[in-house]
Amino acid sequence: MAFKVTLEDAQKGVKFATKAELIDSIWEFYKDKMSRPDFEAFIEKHIEEV
Repeated sequence: MAFKVTLEDAQKGVKFATKAELIDSIWEFYKDKMSRPDFEAFIEKHIEEV
């Protein structure tokens, strides 16, 4: 099982082995824009299991 992000501007097509790995990787792009809890709530809506 793998996970990917469905956002237009975020590592499109990249698959991650775990949801935690995906969140940690994408967090680097958003850490200056929002808090970690806000980011996690936001990104959960844009994760697709593949």
